[in-house]
Amino acid sequence: MLIKALKSDHPFVRSGAVYALGELKAEEAVEPLIKILKNGDFKDKKIRHRAASALGKIKSEKAVEPLCRILNDKKSGVAALMAADALLGIKSEKAVKPLI
Repeated sequence: MLIKALKSDHPFVRSGAVYALGELKAEEAVEPLIKILKNGDFKDKKIRHRAASALGKIKSEKAVEPLCRILNDKKSGVAALMAADALLGIKSEKAVKPLI
């Protein structure tokens, strides 16, 4: 149900689903959250920040590479800061160099 809510037209529904999936540390949500992280077409740009934060809570190695890409994207702004925080939470060796 929460993964389905990520596709809602309502920003509050999407945001709540992202938050809940992060709090639940739902490993099955990693791919859909990565998709949100990569997709800049959402009406609510803050959803990318929340997706990065949720991925950091889930702590999946699968999220390291996409988070590093956001980290290095000059247009990402706050999402890059959230990606850095998420990478610190995941504690992957692959994230050390991009973080420095």
